[in-house]
Amino acid sequence: MIRFENVHKYYGAVHAVRGLDITVRPGEFLVLIGPSGCGKTTALKMVNRLIAPTSGRVLIDGTDVSEMPLVTLRRNIGYVIQETGLFPHMTIAQNVALVPRLKKWPRAKRNERVDELLHLVGLDPAVYRDRYPRHLSGGQRQRVGVARALAADPPIILMDEPFGATDPITRKQLQRELARIKEQVQKTIVFVTHDISEAFLLGDSICLLKDGEVVQHATPEELLRSPANDFVHEFIGDEAVSRQFDYLQMGEICRTPLPTFPADAPDWQIATALRKAGTAVGATIDPGGRLTGIVQVIPHAEGGNRTAVQRRPREHVRVARRDELVREFFPGLCRTNRAGGPTGGAVDPGLVVVDEQSRPCGLVSYDDIVRLIAGLVTGTAIEETSGADPEDESTAAFFTRQRVKGAVAR
Repeated sequence: MIRFENVHKYYGAVHAVRGLDITVRPGEFLVLIGPSGCGKTTALKMVNRLIAPTSGRVLIDGTDVSEMPLVTLRRNIGYVIQETGLFPHMTIAQNVALVPRLKKWPRAKRNERVDELLHLVGLDPAVYRDRYPRHLSGGQRQRVGVARALAADPPIILMDEPFGATDPITRKQLQRELARIKEQVQKTIVFVTHDISEAFLLGDSICLLKDGEVVQHATPEELLRSPANDFVHEFIGDEAVSRQFDYLQMGEICRTPLPTFPADAPDWQIATALRKAGTAVGATIDPGGRLTGIVQVIPHAEGGNRTAVQRRPREHVRVARRDELVREFFPGLCRTNRAGGPTGGAVDPGLVVVDEQSRPCGLVSYDDIVRLIAGLVTGTAIEETSGADPEDESTAAFFTRQRVKGAVAR
C-alpha cells in the first residue's frame, strides 16, 4: 500500500504539490492526471525518491520511504518512462534482466523470466531477445520497458506517461496490452497521463490534480456520475459521452411505462386500455407476471381511422434486463425502425426492460438515450416526440444523434 500524508513540495516560490493526501491500495491501478504543471509527475517521483517532499510523508506498507535504503527501495519498484530508458549497448534480454542480475538471480532463472515477460508483452523471445533497442520500433521499445519494470516481480510499478511519445495507433495497442497485463500481474500501479481516455480505460481510480491540489479522487464511474465541479466536468469533456455507456444500466434510463395484459386478453380490450393510457405499446404477461410478448396498436390494413392490435411473442421482441449495460444494446437501438416497414406499419418500440424475474419494467428507445445525454453534449435539454419523423426532429437533436453515434463507435 502507498500512502501520501499531507505531502507538500516547493520549488523556490512555486508550490508544486499542495497537501497531497491519498492512499493507493494493494493491487490498485491509480491514475494521476491533470493539466501540465499540476504536480502529477512530481507526486509519482516521490514514491521512489527521485524527488523528496518538502514536508509530509510518503509511506509504503507503513514505512516512510525516506527511511528505506535507496537502492533497496528502487530495486523493489518498477519504473517505466516515456522514452523507455533502455540501455542502447545491451540486448533486449540484457535490458529486461538488468534488475534480476543486480539482485543476483541465477542465470537460468533470469533467462526464464526474460522469455516469460517477452511473451507477456507480445514479443517472441526467439525473435527479439538478442536484438538491440535500435532495431525495435517505438511501440516495441515501450513493451520492453514494461517487461523490464516487471522483471524482478516488484509489488509496485510507477509509469510516467509511458505511451506519450508513440503514434495514436501504437498508443491504442499499448493501452489494450497494458489493460490485459494488469489483470494478469496484479501489481500496485501508479500511472501518470494527460489523456483522460487512457485514464478511463486503465484506472481503478483516478486522481485529478490542478495547481498541485487534488480536485477529485474517485473511481471512473464516480467521476462521470458526480464531477466535483466545473473543472472536472470540462476536463472530462466529450469523453463522458462515450464512457457514460460503460456504466449506465438499462433500468436507469427506463422511463417509458408499459401497460401489461394477460396473454389471452382480447384485442378490443387491449386497444381500449392502450388508448386510455395514451400509448400504443403494451406487454403481455403470464400468471406469474413474466413477459410473454408485446402488443401494439397499428393502422388497420383497410386504412381509414381503423386500427388493429399486432402481437409479437417474446422470441421476436428485443429484451434487456434492467441490470445490463446500455452500451451492449446501443447498436441495436441505432437500428430502431422508427418509421415502420417490415413490422407491418408499426414503429419499432425499442427494448423491453425486465427485472430479474422477467417481469416487464418499461420501454427504452434510441430517443430515450438521445434525450438522456443531450444535455451532456449540447448543454440543453431536447424535447422530442418518441417515434417522430426524422425529418421533423430539431437541429440540436440531429447533431446530438451524430455525436452520440461517433462517441459510442470510439
